Amino acid sequence: MKHVVLAIFILLTFRGVAQVDVTWGEFQKTSDAGGYVLGERNGFYYTVVYEDDVLYLLAYAENDLRKQSYRELVLGRTAQMGTTASTFTWEELDKRKSVKTYDDFYYEKSFLMGEKLIVMYYTKDKRIKTYYSQVFDLEGKPLVAMDKMDQFEERRWAVNHYFGLSEDSSKVYMFRQPRLGKDEKDKFLLKVWDADMALQADQEIEMPYKNKEFSIYDHYLTSDNKLVTLCRIDIPKKERGSDDPVSIFKVLNINITDGIVSDFEMNLKNMYIRDVNLQFDEHQNAYCVGIYSDKKNRSTMDGTFYYKLNYKTGEITSENRQAFSSELIRKLNNSDSKKKRNSEIRANIDLKQVIAKPDGGSFVLFEENYVIVVTTRNSNGGTSTTYYYHTNDILIMNIDPTGEILWQAVIPKQQVSTDDYGFYNSFYATVYKEKLYIFMNDHIANASTGEFDKSISPANRKRTNPVMLTMNADGEYVKTSLLAAEKKRDYSIAFRNADRVGQNKAVVYAFRPKKGCCSSRVKKKDYRLGKLTIE
Repeated sequence: MKHVVLAIFILLTFRGVAQVDVTWGEFQKTSDAGGYVLGERNGFYYTVVYEDDVLYLLAYAENDLRKQSYRELVLGRTAQMGTTASTFTWEELDKRKSVKTYDDFYYEKSFLMGEKLIVMYYTKDKRIKTYYSQVFDLEGKPLVAMDKMDQFEERRWAVNHYFGLSEDSSKVYMFRQPRLGKDEKDKFLLKVWDADMALQADQEIEMPYKNKEFSIYDHYLTSDNKLVTLCRIDIPKKERGSDDPVSIFKVLNINITDGIVSDFEMNLKNMYIRDVNLQFDEHQNAYCVGIYSDKKNRSTMDGTFYYKLNYKTGEITSENRQAFSSELIRKLNNSDSKKKRNSEIRANIDLKQVIAKPDGGSFVLFEENYVIVVTTRNSNGGTSTTYYYHTNDILIMNIDPTGEILWQAVIPKQQVSTDDYGFYNSFYATVYKEKLYIFMNDHIANASTGEFDKSISPANRKRTNPVMLTMNADGEYVKTSLLAAEKKRDYSIAFRNADRVGQNKAVVYAFRPKKGCCSSRVKKKDYRLGKLTIE
């Protein structure tokens, strides 16, 4: 489980020039699990942490990010509704050491819904997992007794389950695909609860497609009680022509109250899809965005496509596609990770974000990601395996309100790390007052050039320099260091896990190794709180 540190971005513009102010708190010990900021309420940022087998609710004061008292969250049937939660300082918590107050419960996830905290946890009995939920107020008092959510037999690669919040954060939903045979008709289970964890819907949705032909890509619960999903249906070879695509893509609109499914085939004809995603922006607009190729048997990527759709009717309200220009291909092929053919893109490009602009358009951001696995054998015959996580160029599309692609731009960064899932790679992006801001780690040697000539690698991980990119109206960027350049920085910021918590605020996470610890594993890190302000 990853561990976190809070930093707040207050994104403002002052006469078009970005001024950066950075302040930091003291380093402190990480928890065993949890720690992600769930949201802001009444001047506090709330998170749930799992420390020495006990779950706690913790708040940070928004103004100075000081940590408040830990409030113990008692789970299970012994928790009495309305009971006052025990509170501890960090010093008192450190002395408790393995005071387990509930047996056989394993923490899963938490959500902040209004003034209530929803905690989900489970028990394991051999292969049977049983999920429960409990509701607390922001003082840690139980409001609703332990409630059973779901139970199923879990086998490796057999069950796909997901707990999420609706787009308006008013409901919790569970999406689960049970174990099925290849030739069985596909189905999935959907349950929905309100903020009191009262069951609102319990549907088993059956699809007219075989399991081996049907795949769910993305799913969202909308404010009007619809589960909207993007799915792929593979067409058997005997049912398609020689030039037809092997798959079609549909958007499913599922009414959670009666289980009625409406499906709309995406208008993705005359191109071959290499990657496609369905996303909602913060205004609950639905988008279908991806990468295409002009020819069926090519593994290259020839351009991007963009659809804005009405998920209720399936109507596409705006659409466009744009081929990669030779200049853009040249930029993407400039990094050492590419085959320098300068004629086509052979990259693993994933959609990262669709961000709404104030004018009704959007920015779409892709990023190249891939993993190289290296196994070596020593003289005694033993083997060791190293995973190299590459996270490189960012591809940006600027879309106007009509769906026209105004420009595509490339941020030619290069980042690689080992055995850490790329935890400190990638970026966080947000839009404020029409401008796109991107935050990431860069190599310190690039600080004076404004470019990305030198890449971050395992050998120079301590020489990272956190930076901010400000994109202008023409797709060009200005790079600004967030902190004073240090040759050997003793901590790293995990921008990829940043979460937006307001119109002009987000949270990010940063760590340093504990004394005497040489492992790169995240759980062996200390953290400190930082506050970044751009004016």
